[in-house]
Amino acid sequence: MRNSNTMAIAPTACVARDTLILSSEGLVPIETLSVSTGQWQTINMQVMQESNLALSNQLYLNGLTDTLRVVTKRGSNLTATPNHRIRVVGDNGEYAWKFLSELRVGDEVIRRLGGHQELLANKPYLVLQIPQKTNTINQKKVGLPTELTEEVAYLLGLYMGDGYLKYSERGHYTKKDGIGIAICDDDAAIVEFVQQVFNKMGITVLADTSKKNSGCTVYFAYSTALVDWFESNDFTKSKGNFGDGSASAFIPQAVLQSRTNVLAAFISGLFVADGTVSDCHTEFATVSEILAHQVKVSLESMDIVTTLSLSQPETLGKRPVYRVRPSNVLATQQFSETVGFGVSRKDAKLKETLAKCVSEPNMRREHHVENPALIVDFIAAARKCGINEPLLNGVVCSKTNGALNIHLARRVIAEYPDMANTQLGLILSKGNVYFEKIVDIIPSRDMTYDLQVPEYNTYIANGFVSHNTISNICGVTQSIEPTYQNLYVKSNLSGEFTIINPYLVQDIKALGLWDEVMINDLKYCDGSIRLIDRIPEEIKRLYATAFEIDPSWLVEAASRRQKWIDQAQSLNLYLLEPSGRKLDDLYQLAWMRGLKTTYYMRTMGATRVEKSTAINPQLNAESTPQACALDDSEECEACQ
Repeated sequence: MRNSNTMAIAPTACVARDTLILSSEGLVPIETLSVSTGQWQTINMQVMQESNLALSNQLYLNGLTDTLRVVTKRGSNLTATPNHRIRVVGDNGEYAWKFLSELRVGDEVIRRLGGHQELLANKPYLVLQIPQKTNTINQKKVGLPTELTEEVAYLLGLYMGDGYLKYSERGHYTKKDGIGIAICDDDAAIVEFVQQVFNKMGITVLADTSKKNSGCTVYFAYSTALVDWFESNDFTKSKGNFGDGSASAFIPQAVLQSRTNVLAAFISGLFVADGTVSDCHTEFATVSEILAHQVKVSLESMDIVTTLSLSQPETLGKRPVYRVRPSNVLATQQFSETVGFGVSRKDAKLKETLAKCVSEPNMRREHHVENPALIVDFIAAARKCGINEPLLNGVVCSKTNGALNIHLARRVIAEYPDMANTQLGLILSKGNVYFEKIVDIIPSRDMTYDLQVPEYNTYIANGFVSHNTISNICGVTQSIEPTYQNLYVKSNLSGEFTIINPYLVQDIKALGLWDEVMINDLKYCDGSIRLIDRIPEEIKRLYATAFEIDPSWLVEAASRRQKWIDQAQSLNLYLLEPSGRKLDDLYQLAWMRGLKTTYYMRTMGATRVEKSTAINPQLNAESTPQACALDDSEECEACQ
C-alpha cells in the first residue's frame, strides 16, 4: 500500500543525540530523555520557544538515520534529519521555515539568545550522590557536598579545565588516590579558594611541586572518598595524568540541568583554568570538541553571543584546539557581568580592559544581518519615516558590504514605531534573536530523536529555532487511510505548510512528465491527477486520493483489521458528495462489519476558490446548473 505510506510508521524529522534542548529541566542533552527505540515516551517539561514557553509531553527515539550537520560562521551547529525544519531569513527577507535539505551555504539562520534566566534562575540546587562506602581517610570523617552549589560548580570547572583524577582501579582505591588541579603560580586567590573548599570537606590539599607545568603548580587533594564521589556523580574525565584527559572534558549533566548561577560558576571555573584575557575580549581554549560546543550553547542561553573557532595544529600528532569567546565588546561586557572569573586575578584584568573598550563605536560592533531583500525593505521604510541619512548610514554598515547592524536597528525600531512593521522589525519582535550565515552542510549518520510540543510545535535546539514536525508534514500519513490529497496546504499555529506527495513527484519525473505545466495542472486540480490526461492510468490508480476511493472499501479493510485489535480504530471516512442516504448506508455497513467506532467524516468544502488561467479561459465558464431529476427520487435527498 504505497499510496498510504505504510512503511513510514515513525517520526522522521528529528535532531541528533547530543542536541541541547533549553527547558525547565535545564540544558538537556536530548538523548538523556529517552530509554527505548520505536515508541513515544511520555515526558513533562517546559521548553523555550522563540518568545514564550510551551509544554513538551512526548519524545520519540527514531534510531540511526541519515542526518545533515549545519555549521554557521560563528561555529554554531545542529545535526538533524534532512526534513527537520529551522527558522531562516527567506529569499525575500521573510521569517520562514526551511528543511535542512533545502538550506544552502550562505543562507542566514535565525538563532535564539537567552531564556536560561527565565526558566532556571530560581531552580533548587540539585542533590548530589554520596557514595555508599564509608567517607573516611585514615578513619578521618569527610563531609562531601550534598548539593551542587555555585562553589562546588566553580571547583568542578577548575577541575574540568586543568585537573585530573588519580586512582589505581575503580572500587580499589589507595591512599595516594585523589584529585589534582593545576593553578597558575600568580593566582594566589584560586589557591586559597581550592584549599578552603577541600578543607570544608575535611581534606588536606598539598602542592605537588614535581608536576610544574608552564608556571603552574598542581594542588592535590588525597582522598579515596573524593574520587568515589566524583565517579558517583559522573564528574570525571577519562583517566590520565596531568592534561591527558583534556580531550574528554565536558559539562556534567548535573551542571547543565542546574540553575543559571551554578552553570555560570562552572563556566567561570573553566575560563579561569583555560581562559585568557586580552584587549577587549576573553577566550576559552580546549581540545575537547564537545566541551567547546556545550560552552557556546550555554553562554548563548545566558544572552551572550559567542564565536567558536578551530585552530589546526602545525605539528603532526597534536590535537586541534577549539576556542570559544564572546563575539564582540557588548557580549564580553555581558560575560563579565553574568559569568566573569570569580576570585581569579583575571576578573580584575577583564574589568580593566573593558573600561577602556566600552565606548559607543566599539559597542556598535555587534552582529549583523546581510539578507539583501530585508535590507532594501528596512532602508525604504526608514526613508518613509524620515530617518536622517547619517543615522541610516550607521545602521547600514559599509564595512560589512551593506549589512544591517542589529544593535542600532533595534534602537531605530524602538524610536520609530512604524519601523516595527518592516520585515526585520517583525523578526526581531519574535524574541531575542540574531542571525548567522551557514558556512558548511555536512552529511552524516546519527541516532535521532523527535520532541513533541503540542499546538506550537517549536523548541530551541542548540540555539536554533526548530520545528517538531508532525507526521503528515514529515511524509507520514495515518497508513490505514488513503492519502488526503497529492498537493494541499496544511495550517497550524506554526504557520502554513505545503504538503506534496513525494512518491508521485518521483514517478512523474521518471516518466519525463514533470514540468511547469504539470505543476500548474496539479494546483488547478487540487492535487488530484484523475483529470490530467497525459498521466497514465496505472499511475492514476496508484495515487487515487481519499475522495476518489469508494469509502465502503475503507470500512471493509478496517473490518479485517478489527479482528486483531483489542480496542477501536480512529478511522476517518471521506465522502466527496455526502447525502443522508450515503451516510446511512456507510455507517450501517460499519456496524454490520463489527467496527467498534469511526472517527471523523470528512467532506469537501461547499465552495471552492475560483481558478483562472490565461491558457484556457473556458475553465472559468459557468457549467449548466444541476436540477433535481424528478424521475429519480431515490437519489434526491430533498424528495425522500
